[in-house]
Amino acid sequence: MYFWKVDNLVEDLKTGKVDQKEEFKYMLFFTVLIVLTSDPYVNIGLKYNIYNALNTIMFFVISIIELYFCYRINSSGDNKDFIKRIICLGLPISIRTFVFSIPLFILGGMTEGIIETSTSIKFGSETTIIFFIVMSIISVILFFYMCKKIKKVSEIV
Repeated sequence: MYFWKVDNLVEDLKTGKVDQKEEFKYMLFFTVLIVLTSDPYVNIGLKYNIYNALNTIMFFVISIIELYFCYRINSSGDNKDFIKRIICLGLPISIRTFVFSIPLFILGGMTEGIIETSTSIKFGSETTIIFFIVMSIISVILFFYMCKKIKKVSEIV
């Protein structure tokens, strides 16, 4: 099971080396990851505001568009194993995107810290426009990364 090496997973998917047991592991870990990062768990104790709603809508819309484009890309390639590919690739791609987004989170936090000193918002007490922008950027990066890897794995050899 790969948590980081997406290109190795692309090769294993391409050559049929990912069996049902491995697919199950990817689905299990990916589901746990989604549940742990879901809105209610992440925002416990925080004030729910318009940016939380916008973030949920944005994530939903980008996810649907991503799924559609990935499906089209896979269909125009070898048109095989779409669900297996999207689920298995989703785990390491999500992990890598999160890790590489840490500087963006830090920059966003610093920006919020600067804004906090000039407004009445208590830092970290509610979702802000800065957080919404950071999450939008990360979602778009995830979208393009997933499309790129689906294209790679579905290339006809």
